[in-house]
Amino acid sequence: MDSRRTSLPDSPQLGVRPRIWRSGTNKVLAGVVGGLAERLNVSATGLRWFWVLMSFMTGIFPGVFAYLMLWAITGVRTSDSDRANSNDERQRYSQTPYV
Repeated sequence: MDSRRTSLPDSPQLGVRPRIWRSGTNKVLAGVVGGLAERLNVSATGLRWFWVLMSFMTGIFPGVFAYLMLWAITGVRTSDSDRANSNDERQRYSQTPYV
């Protein structure tokens, strides 16, 4: 039996920040869409319009429900230093060799 451990770069590890967050600076209501826009590297205004459009097209409830769930389960990213720390951690774990 092989006793070597393997870990994937995207595997959950302690101390790694969440992949989805709420924006502390780019927000209208709670910062959910601003945080998603930062994560996806797209325009927050464009994503907000898309979110509203899709919410109306699906009968409003699914879009509002998804927004409230994301508001409840995501943390707030407050500053650029948090963003830099997150990028440093992501780079460190992505360069971890398979052992």
